[in-house]
Amino acid sequence: MKNIKEITVFTASPGDVQEELDRVRQICEDLNADPMVKKFGLALRVVGWEDVFPSPERPQSIINRLVAE
Repeated sequence: MKNIKEITVFTASPGDVQEELDRVRQICEDLNADPMVKKFGLALRVVGWEDVFPSPERPQSIINRLVAE
């Protein structure tokens, strides 16, 4: 079986752009299902800052750390 390279797509935005965030997730799902993307062994994983565990840090500090990762 071929190794899959997972690429994390990290999203962080204000709450009033939910439609756009949903679209990013849908595009990534569509790309993951595309035979050409599969042929190259790629997979996209969308992670939003709201998906991470709560922390006593300021939200921007959490986002900065996650972007650095």
